[in-house]
Amino acid sequence: MSRRKGFTLIEVVIALSTLLIVGSFFYQGRTNLLRRPQMDLPTVDWYLMLRELENPDHHFAVTDVHTSRRVGLVAQKSGGKYYYLVFSVKSGLLRLESKHGGMIVMMRHVRQFHFGLDHVMTVTTTRGETYTAKLLIPDEGRVTDETAIGDHPAISN
Repeated sequence: MSRRKGFTLIEVVIALSTLLIVGSFFYQGRTNLLRRPQMDLPTVDWYLMLRELENPDHHFAVTDVHTSRRVGLVAQKSGGKYYYLVFSVKSGLLRLESKHGGMIVMMRHVRQFHFGLDHVMTVTTTRGETYTAKLLIPDEGRVTDETAIGDHPAISN
């Protein structure tokens, strides 16, 4: 009896099924990697926006507050240029706009925006996530210095 060289049908079926299973894992991983950059990351956007607004290179100060749509800012270190932090309900964008027409998108997918007189900013995203922070920027003309203890109204008489 002579033996034939080659694979049996069972060996071929097992090899192909193993190859298909491994291939499907690679395809799924590739799909996830390609889709990941398209997802918005509101938490990262939130912290990047806070970092930009509180950046000492700009030294922003609040000029006026329109709590539902717009906050006026002045960059004291760059010659007193005026900017607005503007919320657009229609586009869901929170933008930093210059008086001269320039614009930077600070955060996307925003449903609600509120900026209080005490500099507490609250943003709610379209996913329902709510972020709140007190901005550490002064009012224009009323720069507070906590190191000057003698000037503090609660301490000095």
